[in-house]
Amino acid sequence: RPGRGFAEQFRRNVVVMYPVWFLPPLAALWRLLVDPGWQVVVLLGLFCLGGFVVLPYASHRLCRTCANAARCPRVEVR
Repeated sequence: RPGRGFAEQFRRNVVVMYPVWFLPPLAALWRLLVDPGWQVVVLLGLFCLGGFVVLPYASHRLCRTCANAARCPRVEVR
């Protein structure tokens, strides 16, 4: 948006995006309580592995080699 820098937009949007990552696991846990099945367990495991292990690891690895890391608000938050 004109008049707003990337850092300001990032900080504003990250407040919304982090909680959204927890909705699918919560929905899967509710589904397991209502109607248990191995498919839900597998999907929940894959989502958690990808979203909470692989993605942060890959992101951290890419951030180390990024030319803009000094100005990135994600790096400043850590």
